[in-house]
Amino acid sequence: MAQTNVRALDSQNVFGAPLDNGVVVTAGDLIYYDTGDSEFKLADASAVASAGTYIAAHGQTGDGTNVARLHGVKRAEIYDEDAPFTAGSAIYLDINTDSNLITDAARNLTHTAPTGVSTLIQKVGEAITTKRAIVDLGGFGNEVEVMGQEALLVANAERLVIGSGPAAGRRLTAASDQVSWHVAIPENAVAIVRGRAQYAADVALDASDTISWSMSSSDDGLANAVVTDSIATAGEVVALDAFGEINLLGGLDAAGLLKPGGNLFIEVNKVAEGSGGDDHVFLDPVVTFKVV
Repeated sequence: MAQTNVRALDSQNVFGAPLDNGVVVTAGDLIYYDTGDSEFKLADASAVASAGTYIAAHGQTGDGTNVARLHGVKRAEIYDEDAPFTAGSAIYLDINTDSNLITDAARNLTHTAPTGVSTLIQKVGEAITTKRAIVDLGGFGNEVEVMGQEALLVANAERLVIGSGPAAGRRLTAASDQVSWHVAIPENAVAIVRGRAQYAADVALDASDTISWSMSSSDDGLANAVVTDSIATAGEVVALDAFGEINLLGGLDAAGLLKPGGNLFIEVNKVAEGSGGDDHVFLDPVVTFKVV
């Protein structure tokens, strides 16, 4: 097997750290920095926490100390004399099983997007020729907003034009009214960074209504609502024909709720009718994902 060479394309973004004890890394492997253990580990598409954030600039055997430090780069040209690449084809982070690999010298790179329930699909680069590939992890930290799509209206919940229009939403007119939305989770999502729901009212709102939010997620082959979360919010004050916004992030931070390529469901429920006779009219919620 010919030696694999890595040429950094961004000399200002080189990071050195210990390598996880016992782990053997070769040049071109994708790695990530574990902030809890303060060391590099091999990236793996089977979990969002192990998304690739650096490219190993050289080979290293980890001993868990600063003596044997590994250096990672964000952007690099990978050259392999064995010509393992398919020119013009995308390159993805693989599930790190030492199989289905482009080359023994780059064990977690693949031309085929990995499959499996909630598997992360992280496109990391492209092959230029059969011997050369560009891997660029500089985009880590990009964000994408996904708007919820109405899935269900329960009880007396209804669609309503706000004021004289053209804005419209879903009104909760009485206790036990519910609205549910479906949010498609991007396949390359690694975190939920924000969640928000804007609202208005048919008349000026006081703070007497009691509103609750429930969140759940699932994926192919998993049970419905396999992971759940929730947040309770009091009725919000807003003037007639004005908009307010509720921060939903507190109901989107349960461990395991994020399932790349899976489904997120958001439900709002009027728990109790207040004294003011006013009703929230909710627009579609928006969830912001960190993607790679």
